[in-house]
Amino acid sequence: MKAVVFRKDRGLVYEDVPDYTVGPDEVLVKVANTGFCGSDHSLVAGGHLADGYILGHEISGTVVEKGAQAEGLAVGAKVCIRPTYCGKCANCLSGKPHLCRVHRRTTGIGDLPGGFAEYAKVFPQMLVPIPDGVDSRNAALAETFAAALHGINCTGERKGSVLVMGGGPIGLCAMRILKILGYGPIVLFEPVKAKRDIAVLYGADRVFDPLEKDVDMQVLSLVPAGFQKILECSGVKDNINRAVILAADAGEICIVS
Repeated sequence: MKAVVFRKDRGLVYEDVPDYTVGPDEVLVKVANTGFCGSDHSLVAGGHLADGYILGHEISGTVVEKGAQAEGLAVGAKVCIRPTYCGKCANCLSGKPHLCRVHRRTTGIGDLPGGFAEYAKVFPQMLVPIPDGVDSRNAALAETFAAALHGINCTGERKGSVLVMGGGPIGLCAMRILKILGYGPIVLFEPVKAKRDIAVLYGADRVFDPLEKDVDMQVLSLVPAGFQKILECSGVKDNINRAVILAADAGEICIVS
């Protein structure tokens, strides 16, 4: 099969790799779409991957083969893939597989090859059915939306003013969710104009370039008491201190990545 493979001397390379053999408790998914996450870029740029590794953990596709012991969705099911699973540790057993630490199996960013290939071999517990009416391209963003929604849920149920720091995929997904849930005003910090323009379409009430002079004072003139929620989605370390300054009394700050 064809795959985009990491090579130590050349970076990402499109080449032929051996077809997968499906084990008794495994499932083969024909990949429809795979997102390119910021962590993929960091792993490639950092050069810390094993030679020959296949990245890609934001995956949608169709189940095409199942092992004899693999339960769950049938062949032909349209699915997206939850990238992390062990099914044995306390976190997995208590409904927090994203915090899995024991016997870790992670697709496209851990010990399992990912979705930058024609097929992905995973475990049935990783499969999430795609609802009718959702196309595979949008379904590949399920993991990104899940990260954004989890960050919002971690800050509690109080609705009101929100600052989203960073207009990348997670930040934009967070803004879309916040708008649907009725939060507002929703303000975005993002230095790239093209991303700020997209944010307006996604529901941002105001957008600011965080590198501009006195931007914090401009924002606080709109929300004098500070923000009830701040989602830091950029990964910029200095934003933590900045968020503390811009948060309201008893405001909530969540780092989402």
